[in-house]
Amino acid sequence: MWTSDRSAALMRELGARIIDISESGCLAETRSRLEVGAVGTLQLPLGTEEFRDDFEVVRCQPVEGAPSLYRVAVRFLWTTPRHMCSIRSGVARQASELESPDAVRVM
Repeated sequence: MWTSDRSAALMRELGARIIDISESGCLAETRSRLEVGAVGTLQLPLGTEEFRDDFEVVRCQPVEGAPSLYRVAVRFLWTTPRHMCSIRSGVARQASELESPDAVRVM
């Protein structure tokens, strides 16, 4: 039998709906319960680009009246510096574009 002292990671892909997002984290709805303290990578399209960041689950609560639906709060981890494809960078860019007077039109 072969053994190793190296760590391994078991990953699974989950669908989620983002409810709220900022440069520091987000609130999402998912059909799977996530353990507080669990870490993962969030991949998110913003506009025409795709962004990703590592996260840690800080809260997971069932949605009242909706079986098998959970609200999950995560904070983005600084495992890498903020870069062009990080969610932290994408959210900052999107926010600054919305602050531009030409970004929003009311009709």
